[in-house]
Amino acid sequence: MLRDIRNDPSFRRSLKNDARGTLAGRGFDPTDVPPTLPPAREADVLVTHGQLFGLRRESAPVAAPLELRLLAYGLKPLALVHGREAELAAFLNWAEARSYTALLSANEWEWVDDEGKGGFGNLTAARRRAGTGSQAWRSLLVGPDEDRVVLAWLALALGWDELLGRLLGYPACCTAAFVDRWPAAVAYHQGDLTPIVMAASGLGPHDARANILGRYFGSGLIQHFPCRFDCEATLAEAAQVEFFLEAWEPALAEQARAVLAAPALYTERDGVAILTGAEVRLDEGGVIATYDPAATLVTKLGGSLDLALRRSRMVRSSSASSGFAIGGRAFQGGFIWFANIPHPLGGPDAVSQFARA
Repeated sequence: MLRDIRNDPSFRRSLKNDARGTLAGRGFDPTDVPPTLPPAREADVLVTHGQLFGLRRESAPVAAPLELRLLAYGLKPLALVHGREAELAAFLNWAEARSYTALLSANEWEWVDDEGKGGFGNLTAARRRAGTGSQAWRSLLVGPDEDRVVLAWLALALGWDELLGRLLGYPACCTAAFVDRWPAAVAYHQGDLTPIVMAASGLGPHDARANILGRYFGSGLIQHFPCRFDCEATLAEAAQVEFFLEAWEPALAEQARAVLAAPALYTERDGVAILTGAEVRLDEGGVIATYDPAATLVTKLGGSLDLALRRSRMVRSSSASSGFAIGGRAFQGGFIWFANIPHPLGGPDAVSQFARA
């Protein structure tokens, strides 16, 4: 198939015009395939046993990341994890011990930190053909369905992001929004879609289960950027994850609730903060959050946002994307009001006027 994509214009036209039928003809389940696929990016791929499965070596027992644990719990159809090859080899052994299919990505790259995000990164550099035994970063796909894993491997290699998102089980509305927004995120926000989601969602209050900013502090119930913070498909997925974590990993579920159900401050370069335990009230078309400086979480310690939060106890904002003020100092970025919302998902009184704006 890789050869046909590279050498056969008629096959590329078929993928563009009838992706589902074309992939079904190659033996893949077309259920999660979008109607059309974008042109495949040039893929410099070497398909060997070592490239797909790494160097076979014994590894010590490994603590599986949340993505793999959710897969084992039956909550995800496919897991995607990133790391250096030696680390991923241990996860590959973990997967095969449980009879999952696991494939290393066709490409490797260098990690790039986002400025102000505490070592978190959304972009990569020096993307190239993977070399077995390299210490570069790679991806690992793991799942119980071999065909799904193989198709996801192709989607990852060829830049079919919407297809990859659907195979990972993300809501279709969110995968489509990701594809539309990604160029702007790369051009203006270091590959971070958060500012775009903030502008589309409004101030809130938003259900804490959709809080993607918790990822900066090791907490989160979702692994994708939602199209909006009030996306019902995202909230349904997050609620299911929360339910199972409460049963099987109650300490993690409790930690997630404390972090996610709190207002968040987002800036491009000065850091991200979560005001755990803060109280929020409406004020003249905006909000005021009163917080305890000792309870705040900040990605960039010692930065201007961190220092301002330490010197005050109050944040003011009028919208999700017009910035905010701390102790008289204005910051560009956004205030996102996350909270525990006890009503049923999707109810008519689920969100305030700000979220519907």
